[in-house]
Amino acid sequence: GIFPKFMVRSFGPRAPKGLIYALNPALDLLLVPMVSGFGSSSKASQNAEVRPMWSHHFSAIRLGLTVAAISPGVLVLMQPSLLAVVLFVLVLTTGDVIYNSCLDAYALALAPAGEEGVFAGASSAVVFLADMPTGMLGGFLLERFCPDSAVEGDHSCNAQGLWGSLALFSLVTPLLLWCCPALFREGEEERVVAKQSSMKGPDLHSAGHREEEHDTLLATDSHAVKVHPAFTDSFQGADVLPCPSTATPAVQQVGCSSDMA
Repeated sequence: GIFPKFMVRSFGPRAPKGLIYALNPALDLLLVPMVSGFGSSSKASQNAEVRPMWSHHFSAIRLGLTVAAISPGVLVLMQPSLLAVVLFVLVLTTGDVIYNSCLDAYALALAPAGEEGVFAGASSAVVFLADMPTGMLGGFLLERFCPDSAVEGDHSCNAQGLWGSLALFSLVTPLLLWCCPALFREGEEERVVAKQSSMKGPDLHSAGHREEEHDTLLATDSHAVKVHPAFTDSFQGADVLPCPSTATPAVQQVGCSSDMA
């Protein structure tokens, strides 16, 4: 609610506040899919073992939030004008495009198997939960730096104070992400261990060992022992086949005689 009131109180009721701010959702709609597609293709070309996918998302979110947080600085460094407002919206949109393309993907990349919906819902809920404190902060800053009594052309609307204060509050999250990243993401080693522990299915090492053993001899449900045909030709009519030298004790018990080996 800060932007339209600031525009009216600084440039008058005829200020094109809606047209200028419409640049933000319009560019988001066009650019977020493009940036998301480009990011996915570039990440897929890299070795996933070197850097996990969630780490790419975290870096993009941190960069995008930083750009969005410093965007009010445009109105602090420049004199209030429509050109300065347009530049502010463009910088803000640049930050939005960078982090919006990765926000949901980051939540899904961190989610344990089967809990992706919970993590995606929690990620989206933060946006709605932030509306109340954001509105209260905006109202306070407007009353403090750009009150309703401000008239177009006078100096009662302090744009530098308004947007400078907003920039300071906005920079809190990016500073935490840069200074204390361990508070918001898992370490790579812990992430690998968690993924491995959540995996279900046959043990790969055991499966490989069983496949190698299958190439020599295999005990079946009928307790017969299958060996190479050249080996069985020498024992036609024998009640029990001799055990090859590679036979394990378990196989000897179910289908062959170690005495005849």
